[in-house]
Amino acid sequence: MARKTLSVVLATYNEEANLAGCLDSVKDLADEIVIVDGSSTDKTVVIAKQYGAKVEITTNKPNFHINKQMAIDMATKDWILQLDGDERVSADQKQEITKILEGDSKEFNGYWMPRKNWFLGRFLMKGGQYPDYMLRFYRNGKGKLPQKDIH
Repeated sequence: MARKTLSVVLATYNEEANLAGCLDSVKDLADEIVIVDGSSTDKTVVIAKQYGAKVEITTNKPNFHINKQMAIDMATKDWILQLDGDERVSADQKQEITKILEGDSKEFNGYWMPRKNWFLGRFLMKGGQYPDYMLRFYRNGKGKLPQKDIH
């Protein structure tokens, strides 16, 4: 059975300092990178294009989930991995994603991924803040953001 394909999708705005690290963490995993940029004034779009990303420039909406949903809607591959520009995919996560893409299981349409939140110079690890599970990896057509609020 052929490996399933993967779209990595992001909404960005002035992520020059973070974007290369994010895309480096998925460049060997992604079959396409889709970025909807909210009219960044830094080099975000230049960096995205250096990674071969399909880039759509729009306005910077008050709720970035609107732009993120636009990126999801532009994705053309079998599976979607939704990221923020300051996030990284770990080696363990890459291995798990690869296993899923290479498998033939129809059992699941999506997977919750643990996330660490960086706040005031450190990761939040207490008070129920870790792991902060997010549905970020799913079959194309099976995930949609409400676009009402972020958290």
